[in-house]
Amino acid sequence: HRSVAIAAALKRRLDTIEGIGVRLEHRDMGKNISRIAGR
Repeated sequence: HRSVAIAAALKRRLDTIEGIGVRLEHRDMGKNISRIAGR
């Protein structure tokens, strides 16, 4: 039972890290797009 809880916690943490990474990527893409549009 304990290993299942640990695995679930790890998966949640990975999902969070992935979500943050995706958000940062989108923010950078938005900056690039506005830079290109400003040209």
